[in-house]
Amino acid sequence: MPVNGSRFLSRWARISESDYPSQMPTVICVDLLNLACCAIEAARGFELWRSQVSESDSLMVVTPGELRADDGSASAPDLSILVVAGTVSKAQGDLVIQRYEALPEPRAVVAFGVCTISGGPYWDSYSVLPGIEALVEVDAMVPGCPPLPEDVAAVLDKVIAAKLGLATGADGLATASQSAKAEAHA
Repeated sequence: MPVNGSRFLSRWARISESDYPSQMPTVICVDLLNLACCAIEAARGFELWRSQVSESDSLMVVTPGELRADDGSASAPDLSILVVAGTVSKAQGDLVIQRYEALPEPRAVVAFGVCTISGGPYWDSYSVLPGIEALVEVDAMVPGCPPLPEDVAAVLDKVIAAKLGLATGADGLATASQSAKAEAHA
């Protein structure tokens, strides 16, 4: 799977030299659409989560720009997640739809913050959407004004577990085969 960046090349080399070269990591594409004040918490939360899973050989996190190969073609991730953070105005509605449709399937949407979920304190404004569910199907909502950055990590783990059948635990994501082995021993 072609992915740009020296960090990804070194990761692929490490994986290919491991004891299990046939096990390729699950590739998760996360697109942050930061529209307003929740953007700071969403971006920080994503970076915290990405650093937690970066040590995992079973999960690889990329952004849409990192999916592009050198020849311009795109690699298909196992799951694409759009995280929308902040107040969504009616003028930005098309942008949300465009970013959603640009992500490869299968895909999921996370609404981060009360303004994204319901319009927040601006719900009765003529220019604010009363939540992004009017535009796209939302898979997970993170309430708060603003939600904590750690909430991004928790919801991303839950969305990945729900969409791909991966089990989550205190130490992060486990593969579906690891979950099956654990259940067999119980």
